[in-house]
Amino acid sequence: MTDNSGTYGIKGLPRHKDAVTRQPDGGIPYVENLPVRYEISVLASSTDPLLRKQWTLFVLALEKFKMKPVSEKLSYFQVAGIHGYPEGAWDNAPPPKQDPKNPKKGDQPYGGYCNHNGLNFPTWHRPYMALFEQCVWDNMDDVINHWVEEHKLDQDKAELSLWNEAKDTWRMQYWDWARQQSYNEDFAYPQVLVQGPVRIFPPEVLKKYYPPSGLYANPFWSFKNPE
Repeated sequence: MTDNSGTYGIKGLPRHKDAVTRQPDGGIPYVENLPVRYEISVLASSTDPLLRKQWTLFVLALEKFKMKPVSEKLSYFQVAGIHGYPEGAWDNAPPPKQDPKNPKKGDQPYGGYCNHNGLNFPTWHRPYMALFEQCVWDNMDDVINHWVEEHKLDQDKAELSLWNEAKDTWRMQYWDWARQQSYNEDFAYPQVLVQGPVRIFPPEVLKKYYPPSGLYANPFWSFKNPE
């Protein structure tokens, strides 16, 4: 997934095979059969087999994403840095503005590429999130390919098909900040973002390569420079 040459074009996720575009007479086009984007607490606690696979891939892919060398254009370090710190240049673009030392009342208080507190924040943020989602999805693909190449998961065609379907129907989760969290009955971060280990559900034939308890270091908790 390394891409360090030229200007990077954000492609987003592949269109799902079941998606169908409808064009009503005189109406606005819309798409049916799109994959569902779940609230993160819903996905993390689901008992549905497909959603458990999505959750497992999300956890493993995010960890893999975070471990990429910081020199890679599509590493977590660099992609996360587009939105915030360390306020470095990305993809041969001019360096972003730095945090103002003495902002005046009403001034933008942050540096970086993202236009926080500005009218065009949503239009800036949408392609950025498309890139982040794409990077996680690409790392999911790498996780499954590793299982195939190193552990022969493709010997069970039905099992491999289920994991690929989980990947293809996954969409980046969201946090409903206007919803009280059940773990503390308050408006707070989802529990999965602040707890210790999280539970994953890898393929049965690969469980011996993961913690016997099923608990895995929580990649949502923090980021440490892999170098």
